[in-house]
Amino acid sequence: MRAFEHTSKKELIVASLQEEILTGALKPGQTLRQEELATRFGVSITPVREALRELGARGLLDHEAHRGVKVAEATMEGHEELAEIRAMLEGYAARLATPWLSDADLAALDAINGRIEAVLGTADVGEYRQLNYDFHMLVYEACGNALLIPLIRQTWAAFEWATLMVIPSRMEIAVEEHKEIVRALRERDADSVELFMGLHVRNGAAALIAFGKKNHVDDEV
Repeated sequence: MRAFEHTSKKELIVASLQEEILTGALKPGQTLRQEELATRFGVSITPVREALRELGARGLLDHEAHRGVKVAEATMEGHEELAEIRAMLEGYAARLATPWLSDADLAALDAINGRIEAVLGTADVGEYRQLNYDFHMLVYEACGNALLIPLIRQTWAAFEWATLMVIPSRMEIAVEEHKEIVRALRERDADSVELFMGLHVRNGAAALIAFGKKNHVDDEV
């Protein structure tokens, strides 16, 4: 019984912190202190330490000698390769989810995308990130493949969302791409759903890479 409780505490911490990293509640580079987390979750240091170790193995945290643990910071390097992995995983998950999403689910996707549209042009990047996360995960979690979701969450966390959200017009384009995805889902066209989701991911990555290169050049001028 003691071991079971210990494991469940660790899993609770892993799940909670992972969700906060993915939604942006915990910022890249933010320091996590074991004592503060132990107090917050009402546990000893041991399950906190094990949870942080697991999140580090998933690539969500960086462990630095004598500096503690920080939320991993994404870089522009490798985003093209990462985007291809994301496009394949997320496109496939969306394909699998196509026959399983109910009319209520599709209505929820429309509602979330409508709320995203409402925050365009505002400074509320955190709200956009949360809604965008909710939109995608509502689709993926209906795929029925329990092994696929953790992989998607891991690659999602490695993406530079904060930069993507300040690229001119990218969020507006993303809203329109979401509409195409929902339209294909409503038609139960799995081929198109997979294609549109993959393009959506690749388009975002291409915008991010182009923005990074432009600003790198501007900085050197």
